[in-house]
Amino acid sequence: MKANLTQWILCTALITGWVTGIGGCSTTQLTPAPAPVAKPPPYVQVPHPVGTDLGDLRGIMLVPDAPTPESLKKCDADFAKIRSLTTSEDERRQAARELVKRDPVGYHWCYYGKLLELEETLKTSSYIDERQKKAIDTYLFLVPVARGFLAEYHDSRYLRWAIVHYRRISEWVFFRRMDLSPEGTSELVQVANPFGLWRDPTPQTTILEKYGIVKLSTDAVAGAEVKKIFSEPISDSASAEPATATAAIIETTTAPQAERVPASEPAVSASAEPVAPEWFPAIEAPVQ
Repeated sequence: MKANLTQWILCTALITGWVTGIGGCSTTQLTPAPAPVAKPPPYVQVPHPVGTDLGDLRGIMLVPDAPTPESLKKCDADFAKIRSLTTSEDERRQAARELVKRDPVGYHWCYYGKLLELEETLKTSSYIDERQKKAIDTYLFLVPVARGFLAEYHDSRYLRWAIVHYRRISEWVFFRRMDLSPEGTSELVQVANPFGLWRDPTPQTTILEKYGIVKLSTDAVAGAEVKKIFSEPISDSASAEPATATAAIIETTTAPQAERVPASEPAVSASAEPVAPEWFPAIEAPVQ
């Protein structure tokens, strides 16, 4: 009788435990953790001006990781070397795109640093021809770099800043007002946040290797392409072509003058011509 009672208590305890979940196997399904979000590339983490004022531009240079203005003095040296080695505008544009592809963070800071450097020169220069030459030299670097970011990373912010800034300074540096064309407006209507459309840069034939800015690639395919480039004779067609509008405006702007006119005088110098529209295909002819 005592043994039967013990068995009955044990069976009751087991059944109760099974029903209440104390005993038996658990049927809980484990949900796997979601895959970690990919860390965005360093390029999309750099700051951009929140507006189009000079104060917004200065503000990004105050972040902890921003380079100093002194360190950006010669950040455009590679592109300047390319400009001295080739007269082909296509090669210059392609070289700027390759430079942006190799170091997007560095050329991000270089781009805004050159804008600030231009503003300082325009503020301190006493002569119109100095202002005009500095603006032309700076934009010969800014525009290809801005288009490089647009082509490689689908980021139109650099080109927007260049156009807005140029339209502002053209009124008191070149004494002309420039307006956007419909084509220019449609070109700039793109996603401003590059991370949404970020992708690996598209492989392109390298101009930097051709002109010795970087070492030749050790990859077999790239090596074959570079060998082919060097084995072909250099065509003189580029030099035989008529001078571009950009070259013409540089010659006009830097032409000798009878005397230097201080910027404080209201007279317009002979070199006060608008920068060629080819710089910004998005900008129409000057409005008188």
